[in-house]
Amino acid sequence: MVTGGRVILLLTALCAIVSCKNEVVNVGITAVPAPADCVQYKDTRPCRPVRPESRENAFPPGYNCHCPTNNRTATGGIVGANGTPSGANPEFGTFTDYVLASGFDSPIGIEFTDNTNEMFVASQKGYVYWVDLTTGQQKLYLDLSLETAYGADRGLMSISTSPDFENTRQIFLAIVVDPDQTDGLEPHTETAANQRLVRYSDLGNGNVDANSRFALFGGGDWDGVPTCFSSHSLGDIEFGWDGSLFITTGDGSRWDFQKWGDWGQNSLYSIDPRTNQIIPSLDATCDHFGDQDVGAFRSQVMYSLGGKILRLNPMTGDGICPDAPQNRFTYANPHCDNSQGKSIPSKIWARGLRNPFRMTVRPKTAADTIPNFPGVLYYGDVGQTGYEEINAVTRPGMNLGWPCWEGPFPTPTYKDSPYNDPSGPSLTNATGCPGWDDQCAKIVKIAKFPDGSRMTCDAIYQQLTTDLPFFYYNRFPAWNFEGNYGDAAYTGQGFNGASTAGIAFYEGVNYPARFHGAIFILDYSYKWVRVLTRNGDTYTGVTDFTDLVYTPPVDGGRVELSGRPSNGDICYATVNGGEVRCFGYTEVNQPPTPNLEYSQPDRTNALKIQFSSDRTLDREREAIFTVWNFGDGESSFEANPVHTYATAKEYAASLFTIDSAGNMNTGNLAVNAANLPPKVAIATPKAQWEKFVEVDEETLLTFSATVESTDTQLTYFWEFQFVHNNHIHPNVLSYTTPTFQIKGGALPKEEGADRGNLQLILTVTDSQGGVGTDRLRIAHEGMLADKGNRAPQPVITMDNRGYKYNIVGQPISFSGQMSVDPDADRIDCTWDMGDGFTASGVTTVHTFMGSAPSYTVTLTATDNWGMSNRTSIVIPMGGWSTPCDDLILNAQLKRFVCINQGFTAGPAGTITIPTPTAASAGLPTSAAEYFETSITKLSGTFTGDTSKLMLTPTQSGTGAAITAIVSYDWNGDGTWDRTETYPPFTPTANPATGYAGAATVTGAGFANLVNGTVRLQVWQSTPSADSVVSLLAGTSQQNGLTSHVKIPYTNTVFSYTFGDYAVPSTSPTSTTPSTTDTDTSTPTGTSSDSTTANSNANPSSNNPTGNPTQTSNGNSNPTRPGSDASSTNPSRPTQSLGDASSCTTVGDTQQVTKPSDAATMSIMTMMTFFIVYLLI
Repeated sequence: MVTGGRVILLLTALCAIVSCKNEVVNVGITAVPAPADCVQYKDTRPCRPVRPESRENAFPPGYNCHCPTNNRTATGGIVGANGTPSGANPEFGTFTDYVLASGFDSPIGIEFTDNTNEMFVASQKGYVYWVDLTTGQQKLYLDLSLETAYGADRGLMSISTSPDFENTRQIFLAIVVDPDQTDGLEPHTETAANQRLVRYSDLGNGNVDANSRFALFGGGDWDGVPTCFSSHSLGDIEFGWDGSLFITTGDGSRWDFQKWGDWGQNSLYSIDPRTNQIIPSLDATCDHFGDQDVGAFRSQVMYSLGGKILRLNPMTGDGICPDAPQNRFTYANPHCDNSQGKSIPSKIWARGLRNPFRMTVRPKTAADTIPNFPGVLYYGDVGQTGYEEINAVTRPGMNLGWPCWEGPFPTPTYKDSPYNDPSGPSLTNATGCPGWDDQCAKIVKIAKFPDGSRMTCDAIYQQLTTDLPFFYYNRFPAWNFEGNYGDAAYTGQGFNGASTAGIAFYEGVNYPARFHGAIFILDYSYKWVRVLTRNGDTYTGVTDFTDLVYTPPVDGGRVELSGRPSNGDICYATVNGGEVRCFGYTEVNQPPTPNLEYSQPDRTNALKIQFSSDRTLDREREAIFTVWNFGDGESSFEANPVHTYATAKEYAASLFTIDSAGNMNTGNLAVNAANLPPKVAIATPKAQWEKFVEVDEETLLTFSATVESTDTQLTYFWEFQFVHNNHIHPNVLSYTTPTFQIKGGALPKEEGADRGNLQLILTVTDSQGGVGTDRLRIAHEGMLADKGNRAPQPVITMDNRGYKYNIVGQPISFSGQMSVDPDADRIDCTWDMGDGFTASGVTTVHTFMGSAPSYTVTLTATDNWGMSNRTSIVIPMGGWSTPCDDLILNAQLKRFVCINQGFTAGPAGTITIPTPTAASAGLPTSAAEYFETSITKLSGTFTGDTSKLMLTPTQSGTGAAITAIVSYDWNGDGTWDRTETYPPFTPTANPATGYAGAATVTGAGFANLVNGTVRLQVWQSTPSADSVVSLLAGTSQQNGLTSHVKIPYTNTVFSYTFGDYAVPSTSPTSTTPSTTDTDTSTPTGTSSDSTTANSNANPSSNNPTGNPTQTSNGNSNPTRPGSDASSTNPSRPTQSLGDASSCTTVGDTQQVTKPSDAATMSIMTMMTFFIVYLLI
């Protein structure tokens, strides 16, 4: 057996070649040993998959079936040493998620230049944008929308710039090409399309030389990389260490042929949605590619560029071979064949890829000693059956196994397909498969090995060595789930995902050391970012980084990860939100991030506005106080007030926020009190239809809508989304007329064993940007009866933002992410908060303002077949009455924090004590030579006790000692009424429990604290010449104690009152920095859009599509239209790469509603409760 590879011998029994095999694949990744009773089932027939909707498979005699699911184990194969799950990110609270740039239409790729501080953004629709990150200038750079076949997972897929951009100035674009660029329409996403890679010369200052265009491949009609379905298109473009160009390509196959796999067979017929006429199968259009019409086996055959990593000369598009013209590279590709780099094999670096959407090149190190080697590539491969893969391509000629392998196991769809049988009737006549559906159609072109023999998965298992992933994770929830056809899913990782959509190495220095050189990965469907650690190119561990479900825009559709050269920050794009955002790191306490939304609950009164600050959060989980300014001279202390304006016009509302550390921020929101957005209801074409319908093949369906609006300039967008198992393929069909007709058979249909149906979303936009939406679920007739259905199982989890109890007036986060569906269907979440508010979405953040002692929160989970289930939890509410009399040093904030039963000390760390110029028994005169922290606005009653001080110095050398002074200002008047000097502390002879009482005292005796201050000053009284002295802080301990001051007071509270911070009548300047950068510093504030009113996610002056602009919240959070009849958080029609989650968003935006008579707290009650502690 070849180390690190899969070698399957011809005579090996089944349980040695399928998921029963036992093989160490990488450090920390182990395939599951077969259960003892698995072997006896290896020849069992018939084989019944675990999925209840799948049909029994009558395999030909002698065909081995995989081990039945009830004899499999789901405990092995867990990523991480011995099944170690994903760890937490202790530094989460010190990262910011800031907007770098916005105003892009469907951004799918971002590219930073390496030495000019510019950024290029690729739109899936075919636009390229340019941004000068020094000045902030941005503009439309290139319009290729007519050339681009946009829809589902196709479009302008990626962008790259040449190394040393200041001097080379080349732009590279990967495009799925519209076969008919004269009709002004997007092609049907199931038709074949050519794919090309083009190069342009940049002229500087955001200008392109359009005449410089050169196609590296695919410049003709059908001579590029094939794609024969709606996905698995071109992937990413990267440059190697030597300047050669790499590009990943998908296999271009049908993912819906999941019963037997896509071997190049054509479904029997299709109905053209434009003409509603029966036409030959749309699959037949793949015949344009001749012998490459072999389905997913394009990944394996050497006569197709599909499913590969290609390595090309960026000037010619030739493979890197010694005989190729203009070749300046000395390390050749593995399959050079005397064709001067013109042949398909000569361009192939690696094969066996499925849907490699994003790739990166590992930074070169001193350990990389192979002369002129072009680089080690890492890419994410979107899976089909059970696993997402992260692959490391460490050598030329690697074979990553698709379509016969996925994750560590053979792919069930292809492993168990009757097409493996050389004598199968399906190879000659589709009618030779009685009882099977049209996926058993005739294979027109047979995939072949170089010797001309037929290529099947059985043959690949027997003849080829394939390479296992660097890392893989499960596509199903960690909930005793099984994959397709009984292959066990890994349930020990503690997370799952369904669309790996970003990968990048951290190359900066600002993040904590454990992130240096680590791999960041992003999952689009489940909205998370995680970090992989490694030793060289060997996986060692996975940790959480951030959960994007709480990050605005709430369902922006995150794609791409890329390191920002100026400071190393990891950045991503929001394909639905129109932004490029980055993760910045800073230990400076940050202000809250305000979130502003509004709706108009009364259809008869546009002046009545329901405001919401839900989703306003503080990064450090500190308490938040909010004040609304409605823009008409009125204000409110409520978190979610109702306000009625006197005059119908637009108002500039704002939300003032302050946290318990005193950090302030303001968000702005334009409120149109003169316009009611459209109220929309889809008029179903059949009387018996409601919100779930079934359609037959031949009926001509008429779709129309009832729209309430006084506006006569309405635009319509009808979008059919294909709901494939637990994720969405958007925009598989779309219409822009008020009404349209289509035959049921023209609607996309699940052809295989998987579950699939449709949802139709209608978005109506008026001339003022008001948006109304409605949704209809659709399935083909008989599909529900054939598949069966079981109700989802909702699960509520809470994040009370750092509190150990729930506090009135403070945001509490609720999540339905752990909800599961027994059939692995996509499910939507709706929430009843128990106080009159409702919301929708996988997560919601809500602030309770009433006086009730508890609230019952109910989550309803509904699958895409209309079946629902609900669960509830009771939320007891608390106040602000716990004492604050123990002041602990926080290592991250470098200051006192107040500790009580509600809050914790923070992560372990150290605080450095400056080295003085000389020994000093008293406080040094220079502030640079001592450490100081204080806490203000303390009120408490003196207990009669003494102060207690514990400091825990640490150093590698000896001889140092530190001394401290604790000072008290009883009433906050600036006078230090009592000063206590303590004996020295040393690293080697520290008192076990600290000092109770000071060595010397100056000033008065103790008195009660009334808005007083306590200060701590620490210095090296005996400095050490060989070591820096630090204090252990946070949860760091020595002798069971951490550095802290126990003050002799009881019922001590830290209090801010509203009077301390006057709310301005106009929006004040936020503590937010500009997002333009002229240096390499990390942003230290929240994103600048939090104080920008009406920032639009669509271009304005550079909006080629004329999509409606968006009213955003204070986070520049344009949200996808929801399922409610009306919304004043409008957005353009959704276009994304697919959307999966165990519990997803209804319409993918939080819709907040509240009855006008809901109980609210009075301002005085709110003021009473806002006695805020200093939190972490």
